[in-house]
Amino acid sequence: MAADIWESPLTLNLAARLVQERGAAAPALALWQRSLSLADTQVDAHMAAGRAAGDLGDREQALHHLQRAVVLTLAGSPAGPLDAVTRTARRLHELGATERVTEYLHALATRHSEWSVGLRALAETLGSAARRP
Repeated sequence: MAADIWESPLTLNLAARLVQERGAAAPALALWQRSLSLADTQVDAHMAAGRAAGDLGDREQALHHLQRAVVLTLAGSPAGPLDAVTRTARRLHELGATERVTEYLHALATRHSEWSVGLRALAETLGSAARRP
């Protein structure tokens, strides 16, 4: 029973968050990946795993997790509110995936008209940040 509790996304995510907050990206990433192996539809866990992978310099792994967060939010995952969308777009932008950000925000604005003003503002903010020297 204790092993069942430990091996749940809830406890793994809590442990990963604590480890990541202390700057230990490698063990945090391992915990996020274990959690995602149990429940792959966790937008926030993919975001955090992407951040940990980025902190480790693993751009491809970071992009993989962020792309999964994109797919989940585009699919209407209940765990994909606007703040997760914003964080995903910003992180993709930080990793230099500007084209993916544009496609992602456009697809979301098309599906969620109630978000279009906020998404447009985010796209403009990220676009002007990309144009700065």
